[in-house]
Amino acid sequence: MSGRESAGAGGGRKNFYLTFAICWVSYAVAYFCRVNLTVSMPYLIDAFGWDKFTLGLVAGCFFWAYAIGQLINGIIGDKFRPRFFVGIGMAAAGVANIMIPFFGKSGIFFFWTLNGFFQSMLWGPIVRTVSSAASGKHKAWLAAAISSSFVFGSMAAYFFLSRIARAAWQLAYWAPGIAMAAAAVAWVAIIRNDAQPAPASHTQPLSADNGAAPASHAKPPPADNGAAPASHAKPPSADNGAAPASHAKPPSADNGAAPASDAKPPVRASALSPYSGFFRFAAQNGLFAVGAICLLHGVIKEAITVWGPMMLSETYAAPYQLVTGYFSVIPLINFSTLLLSGFVFQKAGGRVKTGLFILFASAAAISCAIAATLGLGLYASLAMLAGVSASIFAVNIILLAYVPIGYSAENRVSGVAGFLDFTAYLGAALAAPLFGRISGGGWRAVLFAWVGICAAAIFLVRYITSLRIDKAA
Repeated sequence: MSGRESAGAGGGRKNFYLTFAICWVSYAVAYFCRVNLTVSMPYLIDAFGWDKFTLGLVAGCFFWAYAIGQLINGIIGDKFRPRFFVGIGMAAAGVANIMIPFFGKSGIFFFWTLNGFFQSMLWGPIVRTVSSAASGKHKAWLAAAISSSFVFGSMAAYFFLSRIARAAWQLAYWAPGIAMAAAAVAWVAIIRNDAQPAPASHTQPLSADNGAAPASHAKPPPADNGAAPASHAKPPSADNGAAPASHAKPPSADNGAAPASDAKPPVRASALSPYSGFFRFAAQNGLFAVGAICLLHGVIKEAITVWGPMMLSETYAAPYQLVTGYFSVIPLINFSTLLLSGFVFQKAGGRVKTGLFILFASAAAISCAIAATLGLGLYASLAMLAGVSASIFAVNIILLAYVPIGYSAENRVSGVAGFLDFTAYLGAALAAPLFGRISGGGWRAVLFAWVGICAAAIFLVRYITSLRIDKAA
């Protein structure tokens, strides 16, 4: 890790842990401002007279705004300092949640959309902040560690908000909004010497024949200097015999020997400016295929979050508050899967294709089992639904944490994270109203739709290039 990166991380072990802690807490708190809609759904149905399709449209507003915001904010997040960029996003999202109860039915679509957009300013720059704080061998571990924030954040949100909403559904928006605004203040206060974009001269690899210095610092020998110092030795000429063998270069046909600045190999995609040509970079690195997989996984991931509690509540005639309380256990199961998936993924040599194939196949098989046994037992269905969630969550870690951190050397972590998060939430935006409509034909229809989506993802996996976790090391 360079001195610049170390300074950017805050310098020293104590400041590193403090930086990591505020990143973790900030993203965990953000999940209170997402889960609150799911928790308050039955109260909104009673208060506004809405059906499930309308609720799906509200949820879809968040996902559309979040997806588009990720595409925009993820890429420009590599340009601006995370301190104020993330702080503004958190504060604005908190205010949007606070405003929802005041405007009620007439304002929930607007403010929930704003909530989605401003939350899209968080993930990419937070990953970038954590990535800049670590050496290469620790990046993969940190990817899993920071991802645990939304595991425990969503678990705590289900647990506490399901109880708060019993008193008044408005509290499910006011309390998270205030907590989010407070976290924004803490973020700005703690993240001071945050990560800065690496200049181009630090992102270019040293070539084999000019290892002494980057090409941007190399100078050709002056024309009136008969014998240059050894580090700038010129090729053989009529008046200086031969250069020492260690510095000898074959003469060029037209100018003897090109200066070091002209002897560089062609600039690779990794040396491109972090602010331009992202889509060209994505095409060169096979990221569009990965994005297609992210879209399909996002459909199922958010369908479980939005519709899972209602599926079990309606199937087993169980109180909605009871079911959402049970759902607080699912993120904990996801966390254990996070630890296991990291170990298995490393043992598999970081092969993305192998990991994704196994996980999507597992999710499809368990979805079939739920459909076959739906109605036979609440706890059995809950356990199997947790299995689907765990499989898709492991997919989420691979695609949205491991893969982006693999591009830290190119200074593209925030851009790649934002792009892949964009595609994942694009899938979520499609899923929210889609499954609200499909559920009218019964919850088994929803489950079989998940199986079909997993099958499509497995088909697309074969087009992914050989992205590996050890690229981040």
